[in-house]
Amino acid sequence: MKPNVFAVPFLLLLILSACATNDTGRSASETNPSIMRTSTNFKQETSNHAKELIEQEHDVNEVIAINNDKVIIVAVDPKHHDRLQLKDLKKDLKNTVESTFNKHEVELSTDQKIFLELEKLEQRLNSGDLSKAELNKELERIRKLSKEQT
Repeated sequence: MKPNVFAVPFLLLLILSACATNDTGRSASETNPSIMRTSTNFKQETSNHAKELIEQEHDVNEVIAINNDKVIIVAVDPKHHDRLQLKDLKKDLKNTVESTFNKHEVELSTDQKIFLELEKLEQRLNSGDLSKAELNKELERIRKLSKEQT
């Protein structure tokens, strides 16, 4: 019995002292990573401002907007009760954005398909794996989608 009385505190002390070290096992190169790629943000301040403007002036669930030098495409998910006056809501939202950003052509949609496409594009834009040419091409594709009749 006496050997067990000393063995338990000794093992406990050994385990606690081993866990108390401050070494994470990482080398200097792992703790100071170099930047491999920087995100290319294509001046989305315009679209961010459009989002804020719509959210402040209108009661909507969610807004996604992406822009390039010429076009702002905005997708809005309106509240359920606003869907009854969807035509008036779209007109009002578009006028709000156009009055603020008169240098850009504004495309506004409440279509879920456009909303999802812009959401995917925004994720790609935020991750940085999108060139300016690809952004322009995707925006043009989404514009064509929004003009299609479903």
